[in-house]
Amino acid sequence: MLALVWSIALSSCSGGVSAPEPSVSVVATSTAPPSVIPSPSGESTTPTPLPVSDPLPSGATTETLATRTQDGPAYIQSYLGVYALPDLPPNTAANFDDAPLPSIGYVLSGTVRWTWDDGFVDVHASEAAATPLKTFHQSNPGSTTTRWYTFVVYGGSRTAFGALRRIVQGPPLPVPQPEGAYTFRLDRLTLEPRGRSAAVSHGGATAVVVLDGDVEVRRPGTHDYLRADTGLTVGIGGPMQILNRGSSSAHVLEFFYTPDSKPFETPLSASP
Repeated sequence: MLALVWSIALSSCSGGVSAPEPSVSVVATSTAPPSVIPSPSGESTTPTPLPVSDPLPSGATTETLATRTQDGPAYIQSYLGVYALPDLPPNTAANFDDAPLPSIGYVLSGTVRWTWDDGFVDVHASEAAATPLKTFHQSNPGSTTTRWYTFVVYGGSRTAFGALRRIVQGPPLPVPQPEGAYTFRLDRLTLEPRGRSAAVSHGGATAVVVLDGDVEVRRPGTHDYLRADTGLTVGIGGPMQILNRGSSSAHVLEFFYTPDSKPFETPLSASP
């Protein structure tokens, strides 16, 4: 089913042609004012009161789940994407091979097994790992349906992942990209009720995906309200702060693509 995706991927590595002209990206952005967010029933609810100008974190815990490195930019012109792979029922395997891509997988439920010519690795629910550096095959060796996301930096056609459900796909990053090594990193942020992350900017681009809870992502002039299975991207150096607007804990995945020559994170003196 994804043969087209992977054949494009194998021919679009660093040193190939640059990505095509940008198309409209899909970013979950609400037009609701900061004082109101929609409830699942469609009724408006008052969000959890939060300070509007405190850049310091509160009730926030961050865990780095997986990293990978690469010498040089992933592609001449890259973009960040997050896609949901097809569900794998218990004791089944995908009917296609996966090409090596600069990506990290996160398992939402079940277990995914990645097998290549001389090894394999099992990644379980709530775990993440860098995808193999060789062509691999995915299967589910367990008794629970497997669901997983791929967080990828890509530089080929923006329609290449059309067979997958798109969680978020960012715009092309500026060119030229800095030379030197790059680090890919996936963090899981846990926010207690009324919790917030630090207000920061990053030296690279970021993708944010909500696992559960009601979350607000603040950027200058923009308040994005996100719920489970939705996300957005933040451009290089873009100020941001993530806040829990619900009454229960929220969990958020943050995917970073950063040149090692730039600071990973810079604290801000005010909330965006």
